Amino acid sequence: MEIFYIRKAIGKNKKPFNCYKFRTMKKGAESCLEKVLKNGSDKYGKPLNDERITSFGKFLRKYWIDEIPQLVYNLPKGDMKLVGIRPSDEKTWKNYSQDIKERALQQKPGFLSVQYYSEEVKNFDDNLKILKQYLDEYETSPFSTDLKYFFGIISNIVFRGARGI
Repeated sequence: MEIFYIRKAIGKNKKPFNCYKFRTMKKGAESCLEKVLKNGSDKYGKPLNDERITSFGKFLRKYWIDEIPQLVYNLPKGDMKLVGIRPSDEKTWKNYSQDIKERALQQKPGFLSVQYYSEEVKNFDDNLKILKQYLDEYETSPFSTDLKYFFGIISNIVFRGARGI
């Protein structure tokens, strides 16, 4: 069994890069996505009741262990920054408005995703509002914005369990 899942993500200035994670799904899971999405999705756009995730994969996701390759490879390599918008592939970006997509792709995607900043995210539209808010703030003050979001994300993860399985 392959232990890494490698996804082609779109990075800064639309430059593609390999985004690494530990594999948490059964092999060939991508081909079942449309079927799984019929069960609905959560506020972050992740499928509900996703049978593609292995039992060990649920454990890895619960404790963010599946993200370690990004932390030790993609972040130091410069593909990603510490805080930002989640790295996504071209297919996923089609769910976003052209404005958000264009603005987001002017910077590196983030290891800590701004989608986890607010506990008020209830659906995909709320998620879009958080992304737009982040982009607006980032354009005027990048360092202080990333610092603010860093502490908000960490707080939501540690104290509110902001993590989907």
